[in-house]
Amino acid sequence: MGNNATLCSNHRERYESIQYLKKEIRQWVEAAVSANLDQLDDKGRLDYPAFILIDELDRCRPSYAVEMLETIKHIFDISGVVFVLATDTEQLQHAIKVIYGEGFDAESYLGRFFHRRFTLGSISRREFIQQTIADKELHFEHVKVWPEITDTQVLVNILTAVSDHFLLSLRTTEQVLDRTFASIVNYQGCTLNLIFLVYLFSLCEKNNEDYRAVADGKMPTTDNHPKLKGFNTLMNEYGEQYFQCFIKAGSAIGSYVEDVDYERYLNPFRDGEYMVSLKNVLLMSYENLFKPGSDDECSYRLITLAKDCAKRMRNLTVEENTILAEKELSQLERRLATYKNLVELAVHLD
Repeated sequence: MGNNATLCSNHRERYESIQYLKKEIRQWVEAAVSANLDQLDDKGRLDYPAFILIDELDRCRPSYAVEMLETIKHIFDISGVVFVLATDTEQLQHAIKVIYGEGFDAESYLGRFFHRRFTLGSISRREFIQQTIADKELHFEHVKVWPEITDTQVLVNILTAVSDHFLLSLRTTEQVLDRTFASIVNYQGCTLNLIFLVYLFSLCEKNNEDYRAVADGKMPTTDNHPKLKGFNTLMNEYGEQYFQCFIKAGSAIGSYVEDVDYERYLNPFRDGEYMVSLKNVLLMSYENLFKPGSDDECSYRLITLAKDCAKRMRNLTVEENTILAEKELSQLERRLATYKNLVELAVHLD
């Protein structure tokens, strides 16, 4: 008898709480109407409802998300009020299955709550990045990075390539953009490798263990180590990307290239926009971090490419285009600690 009385008492308290909440919401709506008398129709009514938006329920603790749904379903019938739940429905279904079991029909369960469903169209990361940069009105004067940010499209190309490489969510992509900008805008020091910096920010979000290995210089540059994952293997775990990059293939390399026999060849390349491989740029960038100092000499592969094209100019492959950036990459900031500090300071300040 005592248990039944307790259950009835709890049910009554819950019912009274729900009725009180509905009353409060009605009063809130009436107050909103009173503040907008100029928008009433000829019958003294607003011709549109009040909306209550509940956002990101899928990001809440599973038990909280289910409790919220079970609670608000009792107040959906308030006249003149529309509840809008903005969620990642797939993630919300996973949260429900955490509570009720993997075999639970979460889709039908959600159907009990929603009268209508609308799916927002998705946009590409490139479109999102372009719009985000435009909205934030970012300025990059006097920023010491390579490639030089002569216009916002440079940043768009790099961020798109790296975010597509990792298949980052739009939320994470925006975080990477904000952190990158915050870290470079007031930076004073040697010119930074912007592509490598954006890569580190993204890797930190995607896989912190791999980020630690790279940022601490513990990941081998090659795949020859018997136990440790090499940087090349890491690059191959994600999709290859290509993007336009301005390379000073003429002015940075010089008018001539010289081989080991001191034989000189006319440099056939010119400054300009080149389609490059993200993977190859990052491989060269990581290798450069372990070289003892600035390298004024051209590499064997760059000399070989120059000799070949000096004899007969031809269209270069994307991989060959990337080789043209070697000279500029060798002149950039090489201390891993600099990049690591920029990444971790920006992350901790969020």
